[in-house]
Amino acid sequence: MNTRLVSRCLALVAAAGFAVASATAQTPDTNAATQSNILSIAADTNGAVSVTAVTETNAPAAVPAAPPLYLDPAQPVDARVEDLLGKMTLEEKLSYIGGKNDFYIGAIPRLNVPSIKMSDGPMGSRNDGLTTCYPGGIALTATWDRDMAKKIGVALGRDCRARGVNILLAPAVNIYRSPLCGRNFEYMGEDPFLAGQMVAPLIQGIQSQEVLATVKHFACNNQEWDRHRISSEVDERVLQEIYLPAFKAAVQQGKVACVMTAYNLLNGIHCSQSDWLINQILKTNWGFKGIVMSDWDSTYDAVGAANGGLDLEMPSGKFLNAAKLQPALQNGQVKTAVIDDKIRRILQRFHRHKILLFIMLAVLMLIPGMLTGAGSVTVLIVGGMVATVLGYMGIPKPKAAAIVFVIAGLSAAAPPVSLWAMLTAAGVNMPYVGFFLPLMIPCLLLALLTIFILGWKSKPANLASALKELPEPPAGMSWWKIAIPFLGFFALIIAGRVWPFDFPIMGMPLMFAISAVITLALSPVRIDVLAVSRKTIHQLLPLIGTLTCAGILVQIMTLTGVRGLISVTVVTLPVMIVILTLFLTLPVSESVLMWGAAPVLGVPLILLFNHINLNPVIALAGMSVIWPLGDALPPTAIIGRLTVETVGMKEKYSTFLKYCIVPAILIIIVGTLMVVFSKKLAFLTVF
Repeated sequence: MNTRLVSRCLALVAAAGFAVASATAQTPDTNAATQSNILSIAADTNGAVSVTAVTETNAPAAVPAAPPLYLDPAQPVDARVEDLLGKMTLEEKLSYIGGKNDFYIGAIPRLNVPSIKMSDGPMGSRNDGLTTCYPGGIALTATWDRDMAKKIGVALGRDCRARGVNILLAPAVNIYRSPLCGRNFEYMGEDPFLAGQMVAPLIQGIQSQEVLATVKHFACNNQEWDRHRISSEVDERVLQEIYLPAFKAAVQQGKVACVMTAYNLLNGIHCSQSDWLINQILKTNWGFKGIVMSDWDSTYDAVGAANGGLDLEMPSGKFLNAAKLQPALQNGQVKTAVIDDKIRRILQRFHRHKILLFIMLAVLMLIPGMLTGAGSVTVLIVGGMVATVLGYMGIPKPKAAAIVFVIAGLSAAAPPVSLWAMLTAAGVNMPYVGFFLPLMIPCLLLALLTIFILGWKSKPANLASALKELPEPPAGMSWWKIAIPFLGFFALIIAGRVWPFDFPIMGMPLMFAISAVITLALSPVRIDVLAVSRKTIHQLLPLIGTLTCAGILVQIMTLTGVRGLISVTVVTLPVMIVILTLFLTLPVSESVLMWGAAPVLGVPLILLFNHINLNPVIALAGMSVIWPLGDALPPTAIIGRLTVETVGMKEKYSTFLKYCIVPAILIIIVGTLMVVFSKKLAFLTVF
């Protein structure tokens, strides 16, 4: 067995790892239930970000050293794959071509190569709990509808993406040879032309969602009984005219990423080690560049499978492993180039995407401001880290600064602590109740729109490298330890809304204190509460100082009659002019008065809107979304200048403002529409 063959197999398996999606399907071809293990690409970090680690990150993140070529998304895929291959040890290569934990290709932590998740099919993504069950292969084929096949494929791909699945083990296209075959319902009939015409768009639909499809079972898998030992005896003409055309269509028309071999023997040779079937027909004659994987436990010989063209043994490396292949490499039965080819095929198929990373970054930036009511806290705590990650994606610093600033502003407007809404509500004696959904929904959607609009043309990032810029969780930290304090906090808020007369009025400070106690109790590391308190007070001093100065200014304006003049002017102007000029008056007032704009301008506006029978809660939420835009405008521009400094931007400030224009327009439109249609949106004030 030559090394070149093993290398080719390795490359194929590595290529599959570059797809990101999520699905649910039938148990792999073991016909036995398998335990669901959920592990996304990001799961290696546990997703855990401790409060302690986050609050330590106050300075802008340093610009990292240039990543190795294989981590540079600007480089061609082939060049990156070759660079990575050169850095892998033989042990890592041999480990990579055997599955892990039933439905995964294992990670290589040393090189930031993530694990790759699979899910069985073909009628859904079945490994992660309840899922949608789609028509069986024969039912879909009976429609004779290529468009329907593609629609089903798209839906399957979306289901996979939602579940963090990278490879879906579907579709299946074996031609019916016996009515007794236990898998006939999965297959696509007994007409090779019809099966080929239906399987190609089905695969295209799946892979349009950045999920790798797997056509199976290659070939002549026509009975389940004694399937490990039965041999399908078929001459070449019959194979080429009846049993192989659907697979050929999947490869050449559908551009399928993976092919799964069958359990059975074909003309006396196991399909998983058939040089004629895999190397000659599939890879050479058809030009297949993807991954050839075994069905579950359908590999029978290490040297035969490696030289026969198998790239990945599933569900584990019982034969394709170091213990069995290293002696074969040493004595020349298998060539190193064969192993490299298997790795190369996997890596070349692993197309990273940025959707997951963008969502994660947007949510990460929303949290600090939501809990403190200050966009400056978001910029200081996570702004530098986020800008560094965006830099990995080729986003210029002015554009990264715009992303950080806009989402930081939205985080300050988001619940549960929205100072504009709270100060204005206090000024008109309106309870701070019913603001959660009216603030959360627009802030979250606008944050996602901002990062996708400004970052969409960026290059795909290496998610493992990007995640390194986030704080490492301490040993013992887990998702449930992170979630419980948040769930407790929101449970207290909801309880007060659902049972207002039975649940005690606690107030935000007490709710935060209870959540902090829960966090301390669950923390895997000891926290010096006094030190953290002192540091927090020190960090908040500028914020307290700003609020104090704004309060003094408001009082001076009140005593001198300026505030009254503004109020009278606002309530006597035509309502249409007031609403149409919110895009100007709200940001400008914020740029001059900061939070003082809420009692000075917000109070008369809400009194006016309430007088004309608009919903004051929804209207105030819409105004609160617009207000933060003023933090980038002179004369104060405090948050804008802080963002530019934190990101390390050297260009003109006007360049940063230019990138803020499109998100600002969207925010203004959404906020203004919330005011105009506040009565129709009143149903959102349930929390």
